[in-house]
Amino acid sequence: MRREKPSTVAETKGEGEMSAADGWMPIRCANAGMGGRRKRADGVCVRRVKKLKREEEEEEERRCTADLKGLAVYTLNLAHTNARKSLTLANSLATTTTNPQLKQRYSSCAESYDEAVGDIENAQKDLALGDFNAVNIVTSSAMTEIDDCQDKFAQPPKDTSLLLKNGKTLNDICNIILVLSNLL
Repeated sequence: MRREKPSTVAETKGEGEMSAADGWMPIRCANAGMGGRRKRADGVCVRRVKKLKREEEEEEERRCTADLKGLAVYTLNLAHTNARKSLTLANSLATTTTNPQLKQRYSSCAESYDEAVGDIENAQKDLALGDFNAVNIVTSSAMTEIDDCQDKFAQPPKDTSLLLKNGKTLNDICNIILVLSNLL
């Protein structure tokens, strides 16, 4: 009994070729029934399938990177808004408090938050330029500024405002930015 030759890429699996079990969809080659040219035709089909798969993976990577970059833009905008609010709060507290120690701490925090706002603005510019390493560096610098403010309240008198809570939130947001910049 004569055995028919396979007519799909998956059925002609040889060494180094992909099959449906490997996640490849079998496709019919346009010239699969051309006798002696069969092996060459199958090779062309395999290369075409591999090229299509590679193009699909590259497109998926571009989409994923675009999504991550969009998320980074959104997160940096959130960090900027939060840092601005913290700067406004620190300035307000520095002018309204009657305790000289707290007044000095709030004034110092206002300076730190002003620096953090500048760092975040630089991170936004670096992200737009595609310099993800610079985004990481200036975001880390903003976190250092925030930590400097937080550390000022380790000793009494205690801060009863939302400044420390805002600083913790801003640090968390900056940590997310660091992760995103490392993924980009």
